[in-house]
Amino acid sequence: MTNRTIKILIVEDESIVAQDLQSVLEDFGYEVPLLVDSGEEAIEQAIKIKPQLILMDIKLIGKMDGIMAAEKIVEILDIPIIYLTAHGDKNTIERAKISQPFGYIIKPFTKQELNIAVEIALYKHSIDQKLKQNTRWLMMILNSIADGIIVTSGKGFITFVNPAAEKITGWLSTEALNQPISSVFNIIDDNTKNSLDSFLMKIIKSDEETKIPEVTCLINKNAIEIPITCQISSISEYLEMNSVNNFIEEFGGKVIIFRDDTQRRISHEQLKRQAFYDSLTNIPNRVWFTERLNDALERCYRNSKYLFAVLFLDLDGFKMVNDTFGHLIGDKLLIEVANRLMKLLRSIDTVARFGGDEFAILLEDVTDIEEVCRIAQRIHHDLSISFSIENKILCTNASIGIVLSSINSTNVEDLIKNADIAMYQAKSKGKGRYEIFEPSMKNKIKEDVVFG
Repeated sequence: MTNRTIKILIVEDESIVAQDLQSVLEDFGYEVPLLVDSGEEAIEQAIKIKPQLILMDIKLIGKMDGIMAAEKIVEILDIPIIYLTAHGDKNTIERAKISQPFGYIIKPFTKQELNIAVEIALYKHSIDQKLKQNTRWLMMILNSIADGIIVTSGKGFITFVNPAAEKITGWLSTEALNQPISSVFNIIDDNTKNSLDSFLMKIIKSDEETKIPEVTCLINKNAIEIPITCQISSISEYLEMNSVNNFIEEFGGKVIIFRDDTQRRISHEQLKRQAFYDSLTNIPNRVWFTERLNDALERCYRNSKYLFAVLFLDLDGFKMVNDTFGHLIGDKLLIEVANRLMKLLRSIDTVARFGGDEFAILLEDVTDIEEVCRIAQRIHHDLSISFSIENKILCTNASIGIVLSSINSTNVEDLIKNADIAMYQAKSKGKGRYEIFEPSMKNKIKEDVVFG
């Protein structure tokens, strides 16, 4: 923009002074289309011609002085104002500050002083325009982003809330502003249900970028727990441009970015269930059982006194049920068997379906083989009670193979294989019974394969 395209409105009650100012400014290349001498006319003409700058005397004709007129103009228009006045007293200056002038020149002044003041005011205004544009751009992004964003001061008071954060927290921006962060962003550890307020404040007062614990819930305004993922950083990391420094000062030092994690966690649990649980019986499958068995072996390595047992079950007579009543009835029988086994066991134990009519049980932290045998006997007792399925009375039981962790088995595969060998020994001896694995059984199996 050249000087010739810059319009300056002069507001001066003394016509001679106003004409001199017009002459000087036009010599500098500025356009001065109007001279006005009252505050009321200054407002009217500013709206009409929209100048790029106003030179405003404080003492004017009429009831409205220059400061009052400037206040009205800046409410309506974004126009820089320079005061030209003989009044430099403290009271006048304090009043003038309210309208946020871009300059304040005490009369008398030189042509050079006037030119410098005008150029600086126009330059400052152009920078201010860029700042406002960047701020609008930033606010547009923050308000349109799908993640919730809350900005706090260094002391933990909320200075900004975007619409997504309003939706998740249940707090309107107007309600949340100036509130302590813990009042609006009330988070807890989803496992322990302990408050994370002190942890949150520690992060806000530090300079580090931090992720909150993965299993975190936000308690919204309606006391509903919402799983979230969240990251907290210094806002200056996102706003490195010099032109937004004022925005940083205004809105604080920390930005909290979070999102509702409900659907992701549901999907994760569904995938986990598909991977680790049997789709028919809803109990763990072989994959999950193997993981738990690996954990038990690790505990054995760390603690020689720790003892566990693996039970391998194969239902007796299940093929006959399927052949007689069909697979639908057979499937329902498997579900009922799984339910009975689950009720028999402790919370630390694991029962899994390996496929078909085969089940495996991991008994953790057992005292001795006698305790394991008592549990096997309870399993036989409970499974011997008939099942009523679709008005049909079904009877079954199980052949059970038992292997203790004290047997020299160093991996999961050997433990399962040995329990399976013991189970076949039980089935070969009449079914509905259990057998404890002994190394000699392996030789017996080999003989049966060769000669049987």
